[in-house]
Amino acid sequence: MSVRLRLPAHMIFHHDLNLLVAKLKGVLNPERIQSDIAFVTAAESQAAKPFNRFVDMSAITQIRLDVSHVSKTAKLRRMDYLNGPAVKSAYFVTTKRAAQLAEMCAALTKGSSLEIAVFEEIGAAARWLGVTEQDLAGPEVF
Repeated sequence: MSVRLRLPAHMIFHHDLNLLVAKLKGVLNPERIQSDIAFVTAAESQAAKPFNRFVDMSAITQIRLDVSHVSKTAKLRRMDYLNGPAVKSAYFVTTKRAAQLAEMCAALTKGSSLEIAVFEEIGAAARWLGVTEQDLAGPEVF
């Protein structure tokens, strides 16, 4: 990012890697998703070049999202990335429900420049993004 944005407590940005790391914790609901997407959209508009992202869903304790909300959000993100430069978004999941939601997002954004992949191992996500596992550690969120 060319401009330094004030990041939410659960996110860090590696300027040297051009990588946003988000470590989600607690309850995942529509309001939280919208807030995070609004932040990423603002960051993208101010970034000197596109950046990849890593979303760690391992500390989520509850998911309060329905399929229609996930579908609508993923389709909107697909439209945002129809003609843009390629970016990678890796989701690290540890539960079946989180995996289902992330895989749905990946399927619904196919054909856009937003490439989403879902991982059950941080090492595999790091390799896909071309970074180290340590780079994906993210902030400690309490």
